[in-house]
Amino acid sequence: MSAPPITTLEEATPEWLTDALTDTLPVGTRVTHVDAERIGEKVGIASALYRMKLTYSSEATRPTTLILKLNLQEGAIHDIIANRNLEVREGLFYELLGEHVNVRIAKAHFVAHEASSNRLTLILEDFEPARLYGLDPYVSLTDAEAVIETIAKHHANFWNSPVIRTPAFAPVTDSPNRNEDARKIAEGLAVIKEMAPATLYLQQCIETVLTFVADVPDKVEVPRPYTLLHGDFHRNNIAFKDDDNEVLLFDWQLTEYGVPAQDLANFMFTSMSMETIREHMPLLLDRYWQQLKDQGVRYGRRRLNRDLRLGIALLISKVSVLMGAIRDDVPSMFNNKEFLIHADELAQHYNVRQAMSLFPLVIRLMRLQVWLQRTFRRSEATSD
Repeated sequence: MSAPPITTLEEATPEWLTDALTDTLPVGTRVTHVDAERIGEKVGIASALYRMKLTYSSEATRPTTLILKLNLQEGAIHDIIANRNLEVREGLFYELLGEHVNVRIAKAHFVAHEASSNRLTLILEDFEPARLYGLDPYVSLTDAEAVIETIAKHHANFWNSPVIRTPAFAPVTDSPNRNEDARKIAEGLAVIKEMAPATLYLQQCIETVLTFVADVPDKVEVPRPYTLLHGDFHRNNIAFKDDDNEVLLFDWQLTEYGVPAQDLANFMFTSMSMETIREHMPLLLDRYWQQLKDQGVRYGRRRLNRDLRLGIALLISKVSVLMGAIRDDVPSMFNNKEFLIHADELAQHYNVRQAMSLFPLVIRLMRLQVWLQRTFRRSEATSD
């Protein structure tokens, strides 16, 4: 794979594609023509996706369609991603972890990245034909069950794995400037008050965050258990192959190691109705826990409930940052009154404000727990 990363569709010429797909195409086969259309424009905020229909010098060559993914090079979302060194994270995911993932993801035919210029270029498998939710508001209970079991299988695969605890997949909540984070959260709170003034409980949760966010360490220590999070786990990053009952996961740009329940919280926030959450979430959590247990993971069921509240609290903080920093670029999934009302109801249902009030203590305990875990591992290594 000697082709350089590119930043525009115009650079994806037949010659460049031939070079990029060297490891995919039969020897001597060339790309002779490409037609491309933009896809996912209404739901993606950090990258541009194109479905490419390819013509080859040999008529029988496959695949005939592939997905080209390019980083966006400007805008508020680009600035946030650049400040947290997230530009090339998905490329690192495919290069370092892709072969170890035990759930269905888009196969990467080409990966090239350059952090210094914020360039990431991926050529990925096209999932079509597959069922996507698009702008539909919530998934069905049947689909939620399949998604929960799939993410549990993925989490179990990387449970407490030292392979993922590297700077490449550090928590996206790490920040070089907590005062700036506080300013963005305050601006997000103002936007929420304007857009959905009735969401008083959600606003109180964010006001609680503002009382301590400036004192949060730049790098948050994540204790065990941790796993590889998808990081942006919602219905628009999931596809379904109904013929073989497969759940397909894509868009790993925000993947990180962290508290496992954060992915569950994200999915509940963005993809499940409150009716489904109230009536079925306990059983869905049972399914998640049982799948972990079947994969050999030891994890208390009560601990899962506590971690879910923590995950919801963390997600509220992230959403307020998005609303304040990049309101005009936030996709319609978040940037609307209905979503904020849903978030308010979910936060109330899980009494998240109480969990948030304990955050300063939780952060100190997490740092202590990590120190104890490291000390114990060092003592074990010395005894060996």
